[in-house]
Amino acid sequence: MGVRGGSPQWVVAYEVATPILPNLLVAVDPVMEVRRRAASLYASQLEFRAYDRAMEAFGALRALTLCDVDQAEAFFVLPAEMSQDVGEPLGGADGFTARREVDCRRVRAPETPVSHAGATG
Repeated sequence: MGVRGGSPQWVVAYEVATPILPNLLVAVDPVMEVRRRAASLYASQLEFRAYDRAMEAFGALRALTLCDVDQAEAFFVLPAEMSQDVGEPLGGADGFTARREVDCRRVRAPETPVSHAGATG
C-alpha cells in the first residue's frame, strides 16, 4: 500500500554510492546548497563513507550529458507492475538477488510531467 492509500504506480531508484543505468536525469543546480546541507545532517554516515563527495561526483558526471547544467541527479523510473522484472531471489541463504535485463522499450514515461530545473528551450 502506498503512503496515499493506493498501490504505488512507480518505483524510482537513485544513486547513493553505486552508479545506476538511469532513464531520467534531473538538473539540480538550483537546489545544490540545500542538498549539501541535508547531506551534512548525516554526520555518522559521513564518518563511515564520503557520501557527500559521491553526491557531488555523480552530479558532475551526470551533468556532462545535459546542456548548461553543473549538477544532475540520475534516476531509474519503472512502472510498479514491472518491478518484479528487475530481480529475483537466488534461493540461497545469503539473500543476494540476481538481476535480469528489463526491456526498456516497455517502460513509458510517467504521464505527470517531471520538472527539469535548468532545462533550456
